[in-house]
Amino acid sequence: MMALPVTVYRWDDAGAPSIVGGNRSSVLNVLKKCLVDGYGDKLPLGWTIEAETIGESIAFVPSIPESNGGVARIYSSSSGNNAAMYVYCGNVNLGGGSFSNAGWIRTFQTATNETGWILIGTARGFYFQYHKPNTNNNDVEVAGGMSVCIFVGEIDSFFEPDPSAMTCISANSSAHDYSVSNLDSIGMIDDGWSANRFYDLDNNGGFADYNIAIGLDRADGTDWQKNTGTYESTGVPIIIQDVIIKGSGNPHADDNYGVSQANSLTRPYIRGKLPGLYRMNCALYSDQPWPTILNIAGVNYYAVPSKFGVTTLIKLDTWYD
Repeated sequence: MMALPVTVYRWDDAGAPSIVGGNRSSVLNVLKKCLVDGYGDKLPLGWTIEAETIGESIAFVPSIPESNGGVARIYSSSSGNNAAMYVYCGNVNLGGGSFSNAGWIRTFQTATNETGWILIGTARGFYFQYHKPNTNNNDVEVAGGMSVCIFVGEIDSFFEPDPSAMTCISANSSAHDYSVSNLDSIGMIDDGWSANRFYDLDNNGGFADYNIAIGLDRADGTDWQKNTGTYESTGVPIIIQDVIIKGSGNPHADDNYGVSQANSLTRPYIRGKLPGLYRMNCALYSDQPWPTILNIAGVNYYAVPSKFGVTTLIKLDTWYD
C-alpha cells in the first residue's frame, strides 16, 4: 500500500470558504473546495463528484488507482441554519440515494458560532472538525456547540482489495444515527464503540457490525480541569496507539462459510484501522487554544478536542503507510 501525503485545510487559510450559520450549502461548499476544487494556494485532495444537487447533497468518490472505490454521499433535508448533515457511504451508487453494501448513516451539525473548521485528509479519506474560534479544548468551550470531528473515507484495511472500506465513523451506534451531540465525535471515541457496518470481502452479500478496539482506554474522565497543560509543562510522556476496527462479536463466531472470523478471509475479525488516528495514554491540553498542534518525535499531530480534554491525535504527515 502506498503512503499518501496529508493536507490540512483551515477556515483561516487565505481564500478559504466559510461556514455561514451552519447551513447545508456552506458546509457542502467547504467540503467541495477541500476535496475537489481547491481554494487560494491550496490544491484539492483529488476526489471527484459522482452526483450533486447544488446546495443540498454531494456524492464524493476517491479518484486514485489505490482506492478500493466506494461513494460517500453528504446531504441535508434542511435548508435552514444549523442543518443536520448526514453521511451515507456504500460501494456503488444505485441512484435515488441508495447504495450497494451501504453502511450506517452518521450525522453532524454545526452551531451558529462554530465558524472554525479544519479538514485533514488524503485522496482516500479525511477528518472534518468544526469548533468555535478563539476557544480551548474543554467542556466550557465545547458545551456551547457540538465541536464534532468525523471520519469519512476508506479505512486502512488489512485486506486488499476491500470493497467495503468506504465508511463514516463518529457516533457510537449500531444503526442509522440521525441525532447529534458533542459526544458523537472522534475526540470521544473509545474501546468498544460501534464503528459501522462492513460487508464481506468477497461480496457474497453477508455483513457484520464492527467496533473500535483501543488498548489504551480514554483517560479524560469527566473533569476537564484535571487535564490541563501540555506534555512539556507536565512532564507526562505521551504513548500513542493505533485505533483498530474489529468485529463486534466473538472472534470465534462463524462467517458465511462456517469459518471462524478469527481465521476468515471473507469476514475477518480484525478488519483494519482508522488512518492516521491515535489514542494517547493520557489526557491533556484542555486549557490550550484550539487548534492545538503538537510534535512527537519530529512528527506533527492535530489534537482532537473533546468535552474533557485531548486523548486522540491525528497524524499530519502520511497515512495508509
